[in-house]
Amino acid sequence: ETEGTGPNFNGVVWTPHVKAQVLQSISILLSNVQDATSLYYLLSNHYVNDLVTSFLPMRQWTDPALEELMPVYVNFLKNIALKLSNAPSLFPFLKIAGADVVDESPSSPSSFPIFASALEVATSSLAQSDSFVHVTCLNLLVNVLQISNPTIRSWVSSAEHEHRHFASHLCQRLLQRYNRLAALTTGAAVDPVRSSAVIGQLTNLHDQLDFLNDVLWCGVRTLNVRICEYLLQRVVNILLEDILVASNSNINKSNAAENKIVRGKKSPTFPSSVDTISPTDALAQTSVFFLSQIFLKLEY
Repeated sequence: ETEGTGPNFNGVVWTPHVKAQVLQSISILLSNVQDATSLYYLLSNHYVNDLVTSFLPMRQWTDPALEELMPVYVNFLKNIALKLSNAPSLFPFLKIAGADVVDESPSSPSSFPIFASALEVATSSLAQSDSFVHVTCLNLLVNVLQISNPTIRSWVSSAEHEHRHFASHLCQRLLQRYNRLAALTTGAAVDPVRSSAVIGQLTNLHDQLDFLNDVLWCGVRTLNVRICEYLLQRVVNILLEDILVASNSNINKSNAAENKIVRGKKSPTFPSSVDTISPTDALAQTSVFFLSQIFLKLEY
């Protein structure tokens, strides 16, 4: 078993396939229960919360086990979130008071396992290579953010740790997209293979910005402030710096060429350079385009 006092089922001597089947059976059971009393009974005593939290940290699992369990676990989280969306009154059963006390003071904040777990999985390295896992977790988070129940909104608004984690992930993904675009833009101006890859990256960029819009329009002000803060500091600021660096580089090249002409020396010419986009030019073009898309697409 893993270290710690929290519950976990990693130590149970079952194969990952059997564990996945057990988790899937519980997920199906919860999703098909219609009677409110039966559902309250299943969610009582935090057994479901214990099952949700026992999956983390993911380092307790081997890679083959994660590949087997992750899709089932994410579907399990999604089914619980759907139940909560349809019946917000279930929220008291799905949160855990800090230090296991009923009185929730600032010194003992409550936790919301399905939200925290979905966020942890979505930002994991494994989720980055599995679009189903990543997209499902992100959609789950948005669905929870859209619930108008005052108690749920109050928790979401005060979840500062989750705000920072979520905002950091969204900005990091945008920066990764920017770097990929800049790398693909560098090279021969005419390259069908690279052009196709660029189109794919642009499609993904628009999807990311649309999702960012969805998050911002959920209306959680404290989260929106954090996202805007991180977006300006970690994305827009870097784009502006890259534009400035590229601009200064081009100015220096132009001044050097003029100095050679003044001294009667001709600058060496390279016929192929006309059809090649240098790393500096690629950075300038990509940063300007990326910046324009952010301000064009974001509506908040």
